[in-house]
Amino acid sequence: MDLAVGENEVVGLVGESGCGKTVLGLSILGLNPMPPAQLLEGSRILFKGRNIADLAQNELTLIRGTGVSMIFQEPMTSLNPVFTVADQIGESIKLRLRREGGKEFGPSSPATKEEVLDALRLVRIPDPERVANRHPHELSGGMKQRVMIAMALAAKPSLLVADEPTTALDVTIQSQILRLMRTLMREVKTSILFITHDLGVIAEIADRVAVMYAGKIVEEAKVHDLFREPLHPYTRGLLASLPSISELDKEIEQLPGSVPDALNPPSGCSFHPRCRYVMSQCSTTVPRLIEVKPARRVACHLYPE
Repeated sequence: MDLAVGENEVVGLVGESGCGKTVLGLSILGLNPMPPAQLLEGSRILFKGRNIADLAQNELTLIRGTGVSMIFQEPMTSLNPVFTVADQIGESIKLRLRREGGKEFGPSSPATKEEVLDALRLVRIPDPERVANRHPHELSGGMKQRVMIAMALAAKPSLLVADEPTTALDVTIQSQILRLMRTLMREVKTSILFITHDLGVIAEIADRVAVMYAGKIVEEAKVHDLFREPLHPYTRGLLASLPSISELDKEIEQLPGSVPDALNPPSGCSFHPRCRYVMSQCSTTVPRLIEVKPARRVACHLYPE
């Protein structure tokens, strides 16, 4: 696995359900239970040049939620139902101050209260004083998602991992959240790894996109290049399966088969049982992710090294 997120950049990570997108996001923060998860020898997770895969838990805690924050897919299961919005955002602020080595304030201190309100204003929540004193069940889905974003940004992270944060929202709210995240990235100067299965969302928010299949990155490109000229057969299949408003007579193609079992993957290229371009070496040799054009990488035997 080789994936990088630059400063002030939104990188989209896209693929079918079960391909390993969420596992990758959780791995960055060390949130996968070990066992059954395990870190293979030689694996590195570099954050600002530091290999956080080698850190002890107390050191990782100072990075988790502050240097790197995560927005989860379902806010109702991620927000604590017994604490108010102010309590939960205040905890993020407390962790950040601990990381920075500054003075810690209690959740009810005037300084913390004002910073909580600033965080809610940042995500464009109207009447932040009222919302701060509410519990999660008193808020709508879109409002809860904004609270999750506010909580993540209150920690002032360098990297925000967003795991399908708009999946449970209707399309109107989804569009608002996407525009908001893009605006906040510029205002807060944070980078975003945006995980989703929705190519339409990727087209709206990402600068660069990585396509994942069976736990591996199979193609990486700037978002406009990927949509204009997909190189990997899997990426072509994903785009061909999308309906088009401008081409009403377009025939929707279906990718045959399903994502392989991660514990028992096919030999060679994991996509070869579903690929229309399969060749003899596809079933025996794993293709490397190579640069075939400037800022374009693909892992496929159609593009020999």
